[in-house]
Amino acid sequence: MTTSRPWIVAPHTPLETLDENLWSVEGTFPERPMIRRRMHIARLSTGALLFHNAVPVDDATLEQIGRLGQPRYLVIPAPSHMLDVYPFRLRLKLEAYCPKAIIDTVRERVEVTGTYQQFPPDPLLVIHQLDGVSTQEAVLEVRSPDRSRAHLLMCDAVLNMPNGQGLSGLMLRLLGFTGGPRVGPVLKWRYVKDRKALRAHLERLAGIPGLTSVVPSHGAVIRTAPGEAVREAASRL
Repeated sequence: MTTSRPWIVAPHTPLETLDENLWSVEGTFPERPMIRRRMHIARLSTGALLFHNAVPVDDATLEQIGRLGQPRYLVIPAPSHMLDVYPFRLRLKLEAYCPKAIIDTVRERVEVTGTYQQFPPDPLLVIHQLDGVSTQEAVLEVRSPDRSRAHLLMCDAVLNMPNGQGLSGLMLRLLGFTGGPRVGPVLKWRYVKDRKALRAHLERLAGIPGLTSVVPSHGAVIRTAPGEAVREAASRL
């Protein structure tokens, strides 16, 4: 197991409230500042906090998060989202869960409690493992406490990054990272084994009752017509 990476805080936004039980923080990669990443934080029905996509934050933000609930779970969605899982799990004393298909890869970086199938059931959370994806990446559906609203937390299934400026902006655009809702190029070209199956699954997710927002790991939160944005990403497969 690799245990050498320390807790490294890169520039990040303040904690953003998305619903009564859902928050996010957007920051940069310490080594790749041109790409931003978002951590999702959901409070489940038990009061436990779930973290999706680990991003170290400063002490003030960490204290603020601690007042939201009891940190309990870390969801590791994909091989490309493991940069800070070791120090994050250690610092917050979290149970770590990941897709079964990548558990051996994740265990090289961090201790794993279990797979998505072993995650404790909760009425405010549905883990949708995506059809047609070899890594079994999932979309997390988080419901509001009264269950009237749904938010889809994305890893690389849907990005929503604008086109940037300069050489780095051009490179990201040519690689397919930017330009509105789209399936992430790493997922699309490396891990998608059945595009038709993934497209159909995304279209089903777009029709979830009460869908209020799509919260990508990379790019702006989609609050206006979130279902249409997911359908647009699916159509680009």
